[in-house]
Amino acid sequence: MAEVTFIGGIASMRGKLGDTIFRKTVTGKTIAYKAPVLRYRKPTRNEIKQRNRFALVCRVVSLLLADPAQQRAYEKAFKKHNGGVRTLRQYVFKQVWDGLPR
Repeated sequence: MAEVTFIGGIASMRGKLGDTIFRKTVTGKTIAYKAPVLRYRKPTRNEIKQRNRFALVCRVVSLLLADPAQQRAYEKAFKKHNGGVRTLRQYVFKQVWDGLPR
């Protein structure tokens, strides 16, 4: 949805209007450009496999963190070793992801 500000005339505009996108640049100028045409492409077998693996890991992580005992155990391990992840959920995700066969 486009957002338009009027002060006498059009003061600023941003968003999508029809097939035109309006946005502000870093310097504050408003530019308009044609929206890209999205073409559907069937996902490859490897993409489907990867998406299914990701969905499985997300479900497993949710189940693990729903159990208070499991959550406490993972919190303890997370505090000891924070190897570049920011949240407990990311830590558990990485543990499960790395444990699955490719």
